[in-house]
Amino acid sequence: YNMGRQVIVPRNGRLVAKTMYDETVEVLVDDPGPYNVLLPNAETYEDIELLVELNGQLLRRDLDYLFLGVAPRTQIQILQSVTVGDKIRIRKIS
Repeated sequence: YNMGRQVIVPRNGRLVAKTMYDETVEVLVDDPGPYNVLLPNAETYEDIELLVELNGQLLRRDLDYLFLGVAPRTQIQILQSVTVGDKIRIRKIS
């Protein structure tokens, strides 16, 4: 996995969102879905600041994955089947 923490940098008088968290989770079991994912390293998220990919394909919130629990959240739920070796990338942006 990899993890990056950056800060917001002013650019042309505006604040630009930067990646605050970047983790990839490998699926260890075949699952017909839905598939719950616990964010690694005890990371949390509040709301829509997550970008989620499955094998490089960007997933859409509420169609392809759901938030689980109440903020600060530590899990998401993938709403499709996954197989051993699939990669779920989770990025938190500011």
